Amino acid sequence: MSIVLDLRIEDAGWTDEMEDPETVCQRALDAAFALVAIEGEVALLLTDDEEMHGLNRDWRGKDKPTDVLSFPADEMDAPFLGDIAVGLGVSRGDA
Repeated sequence: MSIVLDLRIEDAGWTDEMEDPETVCQRALDAAFALVAIEGEVALLLTDDEEMHGLNRDWRGKDKPTDVLSFPADEMDAPFLGDIAVGLGVSRGDA
């Protein structure tokens, strides 16, 4: 078994940064599974700084973009493990 990836790419810059984002992200989840052996599904959003700014403001009360946000699922939502959002610009070091 493994961690199933539900990938959404909202910023085309992600496909400019890496040839095959889905494969790269799935490999990262496979590596995590090898360490912790937790099975389930993760929703991953690859987006821009503008959307990350809004998410960070709305969910954390911080009015600025950030690189990564994670939202763990409640145990009752199993096998869904949670959501992860990654902003391209801050992650790349632009901001």
